[in-house]
Amino acid sequence: MANKSLNTEEIIKIEALIRSWQTRFTWDLLVERLKSDLDITTTRQTLKEYPSIKTAYDLKKQELRGVPAPTPDFVDFLQSDVDAYNEIQRLKAENEVLQQKYDNQLSFIKKLAALSKGNPSLTHLLQKVKQGKGL
Repeated sequence: MANKSLNTEEIIKIEALIRSWQTRFTWDLLVERLKSDLDITTTRQTLKEYPSIKTAYDLKKQELRGVPAPTPDFVDFLQSDVDAYNEIQRLKAENEVLQQKYDNQLSFIKKLAALSKGNPSLTHLLQKVKQGKGL
């Protein structure tokens, strides 16, 4: 049975996996790889409901269309070397996703700070949140 919804951590891992993908790429292959590599059971229909995943998929698909067929560069490598390389690529992609989300959140916080300078109610609310008192 597929997940009804994905949490933020799963979405980040899925986006990272998509960004690090280097071979033939389809929704079905992605669903299989999610199950085997990340132990996430889902469907392509569910994945398409998440705009960031759909965007990452479309960008990767477009990128791979321009890539010539892979050459056997890894012939001289051990499987453990290939696995390590794939893990590094996945982690780099995950870092890119996290950096992008961080940048978006930082931009939002800066915008709130700028808005709060002219709005005492917003300033008071932000101070309460900063102190951990919540809304």
